[in-house]
Amino acid sequence: MRTLITGGQTSSVPYNNAFCISVSRDRGETWKRFPLSDPQTGFCEALACGPRGTQIIYAAGEIEDQGVVYRSSDLGISWLRTATAPLSNVTSLAVHPIDPRIVYAAANRLYRSTDSGETWSACAAGSRLTCVRFNPYDPAMLAAGGDSGVVLSTDNGASWARLEPGLEDPLVSFVAFADSGRWLVAATTGRSCFAWPLETGISERLPAPIGDNGLWLSPSVTSGMAYISWRGHCPTSISVFDCSGRSVLHHSITSSLHHSATLDLRSLPTGVYLVRLDADGCSRSQKLVVQR
Repeated sequence: MRTLITGGQTSSVPYNNAFCISVSRDRGETWKRFPLSDPQTGFCEALACGPRGTQIIYAAGEIEDQGVVYRSSDLGISWLRTATAPLSNVTSLAVHPIDPRIVYAAANRLYRSTDSGETWSACAAGSRLTCVRFNPYDPAMLAAGGDSGVVLSTDNGASWARLEPGLEDPLVSFVAFADSGRWLVAATTGRSCFAWPLETGISERLPAPIGDNGLWLSPSVTSGMAYISWRGHCPTSISVFDCSGRSVLHHSITSSLHHSATLDLRSLPTGVYLVRLDADGCSRSQKLVVQR
């Protein structure tokens, strides 16, 4: 790759603190500057490239305290300002790994565009978000972070789950997917980097003995109903977790005379879940696949 692009602000005449993009086509030996906001004062905070095989690049930031987004369709030779942009300073951009028309922007809140940045709508992902990334190995998955921690979507941004367990510092400055998309890594401002496993978002555990007889779990799903049976010590509760580790169902066991239970999973979308039996501080977990 010979083309390099960087963004920022320049104070040199005649650009007058303009929102600038700099492009190199010889691996950084020489650079050409594009003062896109001249003579207005601005700053480029974010750059994101389109999928492989396209020549699309997005740049964003702020001009005179207002959010702004620019788009290039020729690898930075020319730039066009989009018709609209998030109102606040845009600090991060993420372009869909397959469809370059789908773009997310972090600007305190998270915004989504499906028409190459011409129009934007706010996402229900929370506030104080400053960074966003797609999982390049799973285009339906993306994560965002900021001063309120990390949120994850596995359904193209339709819903979001907050990832809190193990995150010692909620001030997240950067998120990235690692190890072929199997891990989500969050960099924080006060402590360190934290990693979240994403192969299922949760892991299957080996059987944990409970009492003398142990606890054995045998789930089966028919028409959206899960029939859970066990032998040995009676559990006190049954829980179901989704791929982000969020509890989506909890069922308390009130009688020790039964050795089975029925769970209604018809409201859950198709996907991989974890069902867990708990008893006296120990648990037994197993993967559960819901299909339609």
